[in-house]
Amino acid sequence: MASRREFMKTVSTVLLATTVGIAVFGLATSLAQDETPRQPIDSREFVTPETQDGVNRGLEWLASRQLEDGSFGTVIQNYRGNPGVAGLCGMAFLASGSTP
Repeated sequence: MASRREFMKTVSTVLLATTVGIAVFGLATSLAQDETPRQPIDSREFVTPETQDGVNRGLEWLASRQLEDGSFGTVIQNYRGNPGVAGLCGMAFLASGSTP
């Protein structure tokens, strides 16, 4: 059985190691952060007319696959009625500017 002195030595070692680990992690995290402010990127320049046409065709295809209950997929695909898949499809429409 460990003596009280051995127990206290173990606890002290663990506390010291934890404190040093937290200090090193905090120092590394603060050094890794870039303090220079970044300018927002205007992504509209990346959307060419050809890209927008592809997005529109994809959304038309997606809309044509929506089922009566609002879900997407088939029984065979196991996606029918899946709220996650419906949510992802809904996000695609919302990102294009559609409203519910």
